[in-house]
Amino acid sequence: MSEEPSILFFAKPSLTSNAFLSMLKKQGFLVHLVEKGSQLLDMLAHRTVSTVIVSMDDDESESLSVIESITSQNPAIAILAITDSPQTAHVSQALELGARDYFVQPIQDWMRFYHILRQSQHLWTQQLELMHFHTQMAELQEFRTHQALGEIKGRSEAIHHLLQEIQSIAPLDVPTLIIGESGVGKERVAKALHAESNREGRFIAVNCAAISPDLFEAELFGYKKGAFTGANTSREGLCKVANHGTLFLDEVGELPLPLQAKLLRLLEQKEYRPVGSDQSSNFTGRIVTATNVELEQAVQEGSFREDLYFRISVQELYVPPLRERLEDVQLLAYHFIEQFNQTCHREVHTIAPDALRMLESYDWHHNNVRELQREIQRALVRVTGGQTELLPEHLFWHRGQQRVPNNSDSHDVGPEWLNLSYASAKKRSHLEFLQQYLSHHLQRANGNKSQAAKNCGLQASNFSRLWREMTDGES
Repeated sequence: MSEEPSILFFAKPSLTSNAFLSMLKKQGFLVHLVEKGSQLLDMLAHRTVSTVIVSMDDDESESLSVIESITSQNPAIAILAITDSPQTAHVSQALELGARDYFVQPIQDWMRFYHILRQSQHLWTQQLELMHFHTQMAELQEFRTHQALGEIKGRSEAIHHLLQEIQSIAPLDVPTLIIGESGVGKERVAKALHAESNREGRFIAVNCAAISPDLFEAELFGYKKGAFTGANTSREGLCKVANHGTLFLDEVGELPLPLQAKLLRLLEQKEYRPVGSDQSSNFTGRIVTATNVELEQAVQEGSFREDLYFRISVQELYVPPLRERLEDVQLLAYHFIEQFNQTCHREVHTIAPDALRMLESYDWHHNNVRELQREIQRALVRVTGGQTELLPEHLFWHRGQQRVPNNSDSHDVGPEWLNLSYASAKKRSHLEFLQQYLSHHLQRANGNKSQAAKNCGLQASNFSRLWREMTDGES
């Protein structure tokens, strides 16, 4: 995580500025009073700053110069101008030079003021996290490009261990069994094994569950003309195509027993015979298999040959499910956002913290990475109006109704005071209520506190007391 961004308050020390500074600190903001423009610009170069509040009532020319310098050098920083006099001509100049907004003291709309401060902090934190994410992605991509490990995405310890295993196993000319649940990316692991092996031949993938048992032998070994009805020409099988390369048999646990015997012969004798031929051909490729079936249990049940199991599992690679490496969810989500931005014609660049917590707290029990990929694609379809941020309301919809993540860890999604102690949470929520309620009625009364008190059903003295309580941050 990046450091908490600061707020700089550019003003001369006085009772008013000190009180203003104290009030912001009581609201939980990390704020510093800065008296000189040169000092402020120096702090910007060495601190993480989200917002600069500039007082226009001291040295106005210096204040304008500071605003101009910040805008030109640090355009991502939000600038708020405050003044005692709304008639000051320099306020309009401040806005023209790049100030985001201005407020007249005493500030009436505290809710809007605090909202801008918190929004600026949130956006700046997101930008820093995004920069950090892209730096990590670049480092990972450099590593994977050098090691030719393809599209395996993740920065968790489990994935790091898997990458190391691939590197050590890839050069070995031994059968390898990849174990993992559906959707974890077993074919990507097989492709990485092939790439790391530096074999000259091709990578050929076969889904054993998708080919009819009657055609499997012909697809794998090829056939001669006239071998069966419809064989009008001879055809090379996938073993021939994968020679000097890698033959990847996915869902090998779905093979019927008669075909398992054919595969065992290929592994033991390194040769195969096309259907209808009396000549055998040598197989020089490497066989990599994958399954989401417990093969040891299948052997005990008699649905999978024990001798074949031992042959294909000389080396084993375990691909962990997504729920065992939730720290990879953020990286994968950004990867899929980048992937689907083009196909969905979207420009999403960030994930809101609450949305990320929803993704990380989801169970991901079915289809794993594939399910996350589909969820991100669905979410981007729901992003509208040129939005650049993925929000909680875009996620987990099914047949028109939003689903709630199963994991109870999502309890921290909500107002920030929910994670505070009881006393602090009560104080914070009470202040937020006062700020919104009193500011609303004061605004409706055009700044007249007596009229605002009357509209609230309060005595003027009680309204003033609550107003002081709000501005002082005391409960």
